[in-house]
Amino acid sequence: MAFSTAVLPAVSPISTLLQDDGSLLLPPETTPRIQFALLSILPGYGIIDSGATKSLIGSHWVKPCHRRQKELLSNKDIAVAEDRTMFQGISSRPEKSDRLVTWPLQMLKLEGTCGTSVLKGRQPFLVSESSLHKIKAITDH
Repeated sequence: MAFSTAVLPAVSPISTLLQDDGSLLLPPETTPRIQFALLSILPGYGIIDSGATKSLIGSHWVKPCHRRQKELLSNKDIAVAEDRTMFQGISSRPEKSDRLVTWPLQMLKLEGTCGTSVLKGRQPFLVSESSLHKIKAITDH
């Protein structure tokens, strides 16, 4: 049985989708559109994007994610810096990030930080392969 797993920088209140190990599971019959919508609205969750060279998030989600992480990971620092990364393929035109947020990243028992470019809009938190590599996560595609 196949499932889609989400990265967990924080614990979600949606306990019906959580495993004992903290991973979020969606049944395989859940359509991609529903999976995307669900993961896009859960502050604190990210979607593993193995094709992404850099992690990103839409500006709409930064404050809710930041708030959620402060609640659950109060001893972890969150830093903001200037960022001018140009992203291709996110929409019909290139988009430039306006800042870089570095916050905690946790996948099961692996922990570290994730530098995340912020774009204007509602893009979900996409976690890049390089961010996963930094916390020594191994993904099987």
